[in-house]
Amino acid sequence: MFLDLVFSYLPYILVFIALAIGSYTDLKTRDLHNWLTFGLIILGILFWIAKSIYVGQFLYWPLLIGLITFFVCYLLWYFAVFAGGDAKLIAGVAFCIPYQDFSIFFNGGINPYFIPLFFVLGVFIVFPLGFFLALKRIIVNKHYKIILRDLVKKLPGYLEVAVTLVGLYYIFSLLHIPTIFALLSFLLFKINWKIRLPIAIIVFAISIYLNPLRLVDVLIYVLISVIFFSFIKLFGFVRSKEFADLKKVSKLKEGDILYSSIYIKDNALVKKPTIKDMFKNIKNKDILQKTFESMKSKNYDTVIQTRPAGLYNEEIVVLKKLQKDKVIPAEIYVKQSVPLTPALFLSYIVLLFIGGLL
Repeated sequence: MFLDLVFSYLPYILVFIALAIGSYTDLKTRDLHNWLTFGLIILGILFWIAKSIYVGQFLYWPLLIGLITFFVCYLLWYFAVFAGGDAKLIAGVAFCIPYQDFSIFFNGGINPYFIPLFFVLGVFIVFPLGFFLALKRIIVNKHYKIILRDLVKKLPGYLEVAVTLVGLYYIFSLLHIPTIFALLSFLLFKINWKIRLPIAIIVFAISIYLNPLRLVDVLIYVLISVIFFSFIKLFGFVRSKEFADLKKVSKLKEGDILYSSIYIKDNALVKKPTIKDMFKNIKNKDILQKTFESMKSKNYDTVIQTRPAGLYNEEIVVLKKLQKDKVIPAEIYVKQSVPLTPALFLSYIVLLFIGGLL
């Protein structure tokens, strides 16, 4: 009886403890220790071997699911989608709980899709978690003053474009013109406000004239559009250098995400031009041609890309050597990314309670 309880609940307890410890270390140091991730994988394998001996038959399906998950996570790490620690942790969870046959509130039988649900739900939880962490950082560092000042400055432009966008949508709908053309009003962001304003007023007046009863609807959608533009601006700020941290090259660790890619040519740090740079120089054919050629060029001595998975140890060694040779500065900007492990921990708790219903 005791062994039945052990083999029923032990993997759930192990995963809970591992995710709790991982969440703490990920939030505090942005690191997942190998003893935790590899330890979870080893314990999961040993558990299913022990259970196979206990029931008198080889339970190969749990080990097969664990191996498949490990291979998929390895590919995600290899293609720089995942950090190494996150990939190993998910594989460890899969080895311990390849499918769910227990939930606290509901027992709906075996849930064979536990691992995909665990990952997808964790990804969805990352967004509100990231918003909370970003909001906390904005308040602590008093970035809200900069954001509010910038939003107030841009608000009239957002309002003009929103009015035009919503107005065109109603006009095109009434005239049976494909409403996709209303999206062209986004181009107004590139037009001087002295031209935008009369366009917005004319479009708004026509839309209300064609259907006066929709005035309230138009105003509501305009408000929603302005809020949407403001959130895009906020998201842009979170991705800006203002939101990154300067970190000593000597203190870099695996998983740190560079704010921008590093290009070294002729033993010097160079900036690779972007499409934005190309448009800036569109009036000067000579500079435009040089910019375009530089964009296509792959003739760099060293390239270290910014990626979701962050830096590899080999790249950190290269960066330290470049800094020692004074090719790059002693400090570089590192992005503040959202830790995935706490989101996975919350996902696990949700599935632990209601997993049988999903």
